[in-house]
Amino acid sequence: MDREIEGLPTGQYLWEKKGIIPFIKCDKGLAAEANGVQLMKPIPNLDDLLKKSVAKNMFGTKMRSVIKSANQEGIQAIVDQQFNIGKQIIAAGLCPIIEPEVDIKSPDKEDIEDILKA
Repeated sequence: MDREIEGLPTGQYLWEKKGIIPFIKCDKGLAAEANGVQLMKPIPNLDDLLKKSVAKNMFGTKMRSVIKSANQEGIQAIVDQQFNIGKQIIAAGLCPIIEPEVDIKSPDKEDIEDILKA
């Protein structure tokens, strides 16, 4: 995001020259597993990052958390965290990709997806 390509800011170059919508990864990794999920670690200075992203012609953000088992409390915590941060991203003028990832190897995958849909 901080570099230029062919004299253009990266976000502008990606969109205008390559037709790629520019996103940034805003999460800082995953916390240890609790209640069958891995929430995102805290994101210090998120507001500053979002302001900078808007100024650098980014379109949106992506963030990731992981659901490993069909634990209602854990899944609700992930949904709450993703949407709360997503609202902050929208307020800054960017488009969030809300991505509570379901572990593809989870034996509870179908149950997890049912809980998410409810």
